[in-house]
Amino acid sequence: MKRLLIISAAAALSSLLFAGNISASEKRTVAVMNFANYGSNDLKQLSGSLPDTVSSAMSLTNKVTVVERRQLGKVVDEIALGQTGLINTGKVAQAGRLTQADILVVGSVSGSSREVIVTIKAVEVETGKILDARSFKAPFSSISELASMSAGVMASVISGAAIGTLSVSSKPAGAAVYADGAEIGRTPIVEHSLTEGKHRIKVVKQGFIDYETTLSITPGKDKQINPYLIDENAADRFEFDASVYYFVPFNSDFEQSILYSIFWGYTFDVFLIGFEGGASIFPHDQEVDNFPFDDNLMARDYMLISLMGHLSMPVIPRSWAISRYIQPYAGIMMGYNMLQDRSDDYDNTSSHLFAYGIKAGVNLFPYSAFSLFAECRITSVYPRLKRTVYEGQGFTGGLITREEKVAFTALSLGGGIRIYF
Repeated sequence: MKRLLIISAAAALSSLLFAGNISASEKRTVAVMNFANYGSNDLKQLSGSLPDTVSSAMSLTNKVTVVERRQLGKVVDEIALGQTGLINTGKVAQAGRLTQADILVVGSVSGSSREVIVTIKAVEVETGKILDARSFKAPFSSISELASMSAGVMASVISGAAIGTLSVSSKPAGAAVYADGAEIGRTPIVEHSLTEGKHRIKVVKQGFIDYETTLSITPGKDKQINPYLIDENAADRFEFDASVYYFVPFNSDFEQSILYSIFWGYTFDVFLIGFEGGASIFPHDQEVDNFPFDDNLMARDYMLISLMGHLSMPVIPRSWAISRYIQPYAGIMMGYNMLQDRSDDYDNTSSHLFAYGIKAGVNLFPYSAFSLFAECRITSVYPRLKRTVYEGQGFTGGLITREEKVAFTALSLGGGIRIYF
């Protein structure tokens, strides 16, 4: 009986060890070969250092078993593999046998230290099939970081764990697509493998504004994006605005009104420079003490003529996808305000003041032929506004007056339409 228990325990232990070996063997073994150098002599060092970076990054993922580079010995030099897209199946099989690897990672570098072009491919030893390929270009100082990122994704693709796909179709087509800094091809791209989680995607085409967005990849699902690329000339153009604002002076002596304005400007890259003319009439009626008779309501109003220069810029980068639909902006204003105090009971007087202010707004569909916008402003003047105050009416009929200086600051809320040329 005791012997039977021992045999059963040994069998169970063997089964566990065997299962563990099977589980361990599920990890695919990867050997990273030396990279070919087709660039300048100053890139020669990358032939060995870059594969070391790729090998270390893949090891850290714990998704594949990586053959240590020092164990490869002379294999990396003895086996010459094609790096131009044509993989010699016989040489891949030979290298696989020598390295005892399921997957060979091969690559090449070209260009110069100012712009290094790197291509990395994962080739299945048994079939010679390219399981995954990564290509990117960057200055020499950024190459190791991008190679490490690409290696992490490639390890996940090789292992088959937590992989989704990305499909990109741009208008116009032929745009370069970058995922986390590494170029993955040109549009249209169909079901390119990416690891689960968030990725920064950038779509670039010469003559157009870059498109950039962050998206989440779900295992087993294809994420599709269809960016509409905007002509870079949209960053340099004229515009005409017509707008209406609800004008609210902070001083309680002045009543609210409507401000009408027109604007003409030009965008230089991200800076919008322009000039605006506006007009408003807002009452500041005053009750005059007419002792001993009933008080008299004196009808008064200010006519505001405003000529202002504007400088503004967008808040979010134009490369962000959301900027195609909505673009917040902020800016400053300065110029001239003329305020004419008008009443039927006395001569009109005018004040000529320096005006300044800040503004913030949001532009809807900013790269269309026309757009709608909403805006908030706070404006003030210097020096303070001189104002005549009528305190009463004497027995002889004359008005008792005094002069005062008041701060003239106002809030404007409104919006309008922009037409681009």
